[in-house]
Amino acid sequence: MHADGMGNGTNPKFGNHNGASPSVSPENVKHAAMFGLSAAAMKSKLFADQEEREVQRLAATVINHQLKRLELKLKQFAEVETLLLKECEQVERVRQRISAERVRMRSALLGPTGSGLPGAVAPCHQIQQA
Repeated sequence: MHADGMGNGTNPKFGNHNGASPSVSPENVKHAAMFGLSAAAMKSKLFADQEEREVQRLAATVINHQLKRLELKLKQFAEVETLLLKECEQVERVRQRISAERVRMRSALLGPTGSGLPGAVAPCHQIQQA
């Protein structure tokens, strides 16, 4: 026994622990267990809330990162589209230039008579005049 005459030296409700009949009532045990479980449940709820906030923060970070990547891809697509449009315009100009060159070459080869190709057969009305 301790100096104060109690078994554990602190609280008279707990009596001594040397095998004598306990002075703790089942009601006190029930209340202690209830308070302990309540404290554990409250702490668990706080941890769960904290985890939920962390998950939401991480999800928002991932979504923002994906949005930035998507915006970058859209910007790159816009640049590619601009380059393709410029190239298309350039190809069209070259096509028109080649077409005009072909027309000039045909008119130069055919000449005013319409048949300037070597070995070409003259039309019937040209043969009769000769």
